[in-house]
Order: sequence, then structure tokens, then C-alpha cells
Amino acid sequence: MKKLLLSVLSLFLIGCQEITINSFKDPDFRSFIPSKLLISCDFADLKVKQDTELNFVNKFRQLDITAVTATTLFPPTRTPALEEIFLVLNENNIDAILVVNFRTYSKSESYTSPQVKVTENPPTWVPGIGNLYFSPRHQVQVSPGSVKTNLTLYFDVNLFTIAGKDFKNIWLGQLCIKDPDPNLFIDGLTKTICNKLVEEWVVSPGACGFRIEIVPEGNYNIVKEVVSYSPAERAGLRVGDKIFKIDGKSIPKNISKLESHTLLWGHPGEKITLEIQRDDKILNIEMIREERQKVFMNWKPPQ
Repeated sequence: MKKLLLSVLSLFLIGCQEITINSFKDPDFRSFIPSKLLISCDFADLKVKQDTELNFVNKFRQLDITAVTATTLFPPTRTPALEEIFLVLNENNIDAILVVNFRTYSKSESYTSPQVKVTENPPTWVPGIGNLYFSPRHQVQVSPGSVKTNLTLYFDVNLFTIAGKDFKNIWLGQLCIKDPDPNLFIDGLTKTICNKLVEEWVVSPGACGFRIEIVPEGNYNIVKEVVSYSPAERAGLRVGDKIFKIDGKSIPKNISKLESHTLLWGHPGEKITLEIQRDDKILNIEMIREERQKVFMNWKPPQ
């Protein structure tokens, strides 16, 4: 089935693509953020495989996650033995693998019926005897019916953690691309998968309504925005406050963007306590999370 990918992409990549993804996750998923991730796209076409893996690496780099491509560590011309795989993974300190498999495709055809269109040309003025009159000209156009090929590609996406010589599947995504566009295919696929992972890592059901900035090599975050009418505003949180602890846990130095946001994760109705520094004062601010949709109902991103 993998060998179908190249022919499918070369023959049918047309139209404006639509991408959807569903996911299923292990209860331990949110507690694990990889420190070094191996990207493996199981595609038959080497160029598509390399470009897609590299695109993933660049996107994960923006999230402060180090990633390497499978084509970098394993020769694409042969399939390594399992013992060799574990050896290479351990030597390179890789603690997770993201695997993208092309599963199958479906093709259908849709038809448009012939169309008849009657148009009226601009009036043509014709000289008469003693006056002028015009003669409208009507034109009848018949457009033939057409056939459109509709293509859908299906992918399976798995995130595995590695412990010794054991793999554990903690996240499964099922991706569907309708009418794939050859110019948007790779970026659309990688962006959709990364966005879904980030959403499920950091976007919690409950929210307090403030935005933070990560301080490189610092052990604190800075409040960059406080949403109007939010729990954060009601609790007295202000832009510029430095957050040193969240629910008693200190913010470690060099924390990644993902890890920093996971510290704020919680459900509506749960309390969160921030230890902040404002000017020369150390303050504890308590707030109760509310439904995310309610908190950000009237919020607009800063221009």
C-alpha cells in the first residue's frame, strides 16, 4: 500500500485541499513532552519522505522540541533490525518517535450537467427611414457537462515513547486530506498534526484568561496580556507581573513553550495559585478556572 503514495500524489494532487484529523490518546499523554523526537514518514517516494520529515523538524523546533529525521539516522535503502533501531535511538538520546503512515486513498467522480445560457448583446443601432431603431441580438451558449475526480488520502499518525527496549503508543491520529494540493500538501499535513498535538498538550478545558511570555534562561514567565472580565483580571493579575511558581511548583530554567503551558493546564472550577513578583513585592494570586470558551468569548488577538 505504501507504494501507492507516489502514483497517487503525481496523478491526483489537484484542487483546494481540506484536512481533518481525529485523535485518541493515552491517559499518560499529557504528562509526557519529548525532549528529542524522531520523525519517520513511511512513504514510498524518498523525496516526499525527506521533505515531509524536514518540515516536521522545522515546526517542532518552533516549539522548542528537538527533532531529527529518520532518513538522517537510518539508511532509506534498507530496513534496520529492531536491535539496531533501539541501539541508534539510545545512542542519540531519542525518547519518542512520531510515525506517519500513508494508509490508503479513495477516488470518486462527480458530474456537472450541460448548461444553457442565453445572453443579450448590446443593442445594435440601425438607421431607418426618418428615425433610428435598434435590433437586439440574442446569443445562446451551451456548455458541455464535465467530470471532476475527487481524491481523498488517509494517514495514520502514531506517537511512541521509548523506555529501554519498549515502545508505548500514547497518541494516535487519523488524518484525512480531501482534494490534496501539490503545493500545499506537505505543509498542510505537518501543520495539522503539530497543531493537534500542541492543542492536546497545552489547551486545557479550563482557563484563567492571561497570556505569558517565556524568558530564555530565566526561572519565571512574564504576563503579557490579561483578558477583560476574566478570572485573572478579577484576581488582580497585571501585565508585567513575573510568575515564579504555579501551584507551589517553581518554573525551571530553560523551560520549553509547551512545558510552560502545561503547568497552567486544568479544568473549570479548579483553583490555581500563582506566586508573582510585582516591582519589589512577592504576591500570591488565587483564581478559579472557568470554561475556556466563556473566558475567551470576546477576546481578540492583539494586532
